[in-house]
Parts: sequence; C-alpha cells; structure tokens
Amino acid sequence: KVSTRDPENLNSLIQFYVGAHKPYAEREQIMVQEYVKAVKEQGDVRILLLNGEILGAMCRKPPDGSFRTNIHAGGKAFKHEITPMERRICEQIKPRLIRDGLYFVGLDLIDEKLIEVNCVSPGGIPRINRLDGIRIESEVIDFVEKHALARKQYPRAALS
Repeated sequence: KVSTRDPENLNSLIQFYVGAHKPYAEREQIMVQEYVKAVKEQGDVRILLLNGEILGAMCRKPPDGSFRTNIHAGGKAFKHEITPMERRICEQIKPRLIRDGLYFVGLDLIDEKLIEVNCVSPGGIPRINRLDGIRIESEVIDFVEKHALARKQYPRAALS
C-alpha cells in the first residue's frame, strides 16, 4: 500500500516500477487500483468462471494487520455464498470475457466491486473444492478436452 500523503515517495516508486530511465517503448506497464478499506474486515471474494458460467467461489480474509488476502501471504479461505450483486457482475462481464477468449478466469471482488480479472493463473480450485465438497477440475478438463477436439476438427470454430 502506497500512501498519497507522501507524493515524493509515490512518484519515486512509480518511476522505479515503470522503468522511467528507459525509452518510452521499453518501459514496463503497471496497474494502480484504489485501496478498498472493506478488505481488512470483509476480505475479498474469488469467483471462478468457465466460459462465463460460475464454477464456485470463496471468501479470502487477510491476516491481522494486513490487507493482502492472498493465501501465500497468510490469507485464509472461507466458504462463500454468491450474492445477487456478484451474480449480476458475472453476467455483465461474461460476453466480454468470451469475446476476448478468456474462458477460465478468477474474478476478485471487494465489497461487491470487481477489482481484478485473473486470466493467466486463476487459482482457487483446491480450496473451493474443499470448502464446497465439489470437483471443479473435472468441469475444466472436460471443457478443455471438448474444445481442443473441436479446434482440431474445425480450426476456425469459435468456442461456445
């Protein structure tokens, strides 16, 4: 967490992370997101989607004195019932995810606000399986096998 109360420190950190000393085309991209205070008490929610459909969800809460909910940073996972607003968010983002070819993603929400779309490594399958007594990986593998075969037979076919 970087405070805006210390603009010199903030500017210095931004310059460091983007590689401001490099020519513009070689600089790193960064993403800055608003700090949502609710994360300290409520944690965040990870919702796994496959082809836009909800597979499962969990709530992750940070350890005392932290705001990071990542399990590897000491966060703990808890069972979570998806709220109507979280469902609406999933439905609203579904067409864009499919259009962009993002078939398996993890959405992170804090206080029913979409914070992040994890598309490279949307973790959480083992924890959601344990919390909900389900086997999400079976659905993911079936989807991948079905669509890999379809792509092999019809290389230009879109997934559905």
